[in-house]
Amino acid sequence: GIAVLGSWADDFKHRDIHTTPSIIRPDAGQSAIRGNFGEDSTAVLDGFIVAGGEATFGGAIALRNGSSPKLTNLILDSNRATYGGAIACHASSPVIRNVLIINNNAAETGGGIHCMKGSSPLISHVTFYGNRAKYGGAIFAKVGSCPFIEKSIIANQPEGGAIYCSDLSSKPIIGCSVLWQNHPSDYGGDADKTMLLKDVYSEDPKLIAPGSGNFAVEDNSPALTKSCGKMGSRITSVGR
Repeated sequence: GIAVLGSWADDFKHRDIHTTPSIIRPDAGQSAIRGNFGEDSTAVLDGFIVAGGEATFGGAIALRNGSSPKLTNLILDSNRATYGGAIACHASSPVIRNVLIINNNAAETGGGIHCMKGSSPLISHVTFYGNRAKYGGAIFAKVGSCPFIEKSIIANQPEGGAIYCSDLSSKPIIGCSVLWQNHPSDYGGDADKTMLLKDVYSEDPKLIAPGSGNFAVEDNSPALTKSCGKMGSRITSVGR
C-alpha cells in the first residue's frame, strides 16, 4: 500500500497538523479521497485537513468494495454529502484513529460516518462535534455494520443524534467513550437494542472551547480516567 503523509514543516523533518497543516479542498461534487479497489491497512492517509468536500457518498472520504485503509491524524471539517458527511463506507472497514470529525452534514444518514453492507470500522481516539444528519448525526449503521468505537468523544451533534442503527443486524460496540448532548438522543433506531456498551460516560466531556476550535479537555474531564486513559482525539485545535 501507499502512505500519503501531510503537514510537513519546511525542512521536511517534522510534521505537525497544528502548526503546518496540509489542507485538501476537493473539487466541487467530489469526495477528496476515494477507495474503490480493496485497499487494505497498508494504505495510509495521515496528517491532513479535509474541508469543504461535497458529494453524494462521502463528502471527504468515500470507501467501497472492501477498501479499508488507515485514516489517521486527520481533521474532517465542514464536508457535505447525502450519505456520510465526512466518511462513507460500503462493505469497507477502515481504521479511523486520532481524528477530529467536526461540523459535517449529511442530508440523509451519517453526518460523521455512514456504514453499510457489513462495514465495521475501528474508530479510536476520535472526537465528533457539531455534525448533522437526518439519522445518525455522528454515526449511522445498516445492513450488518458493526463499528467498534473506543476512547472517543461524541458530543453536541445538533441533529440526528449520536449513533443510529436502521436494523437489528447492525451492532456497534462502544467502550471507554463519552456521549453528551446529542440531539435528539444518543441512540436512535435499533441502536439501543443491539449495541454493546462498556465504560460509556454520559457526562459533559468539558471541551475547552470547541466553538473557537479548541477541542482539548479540561483537567477534570470524564474523558480522562485511570481505567480508560485519555479519550477523544489528540488533535486539540483546528489550524488553517
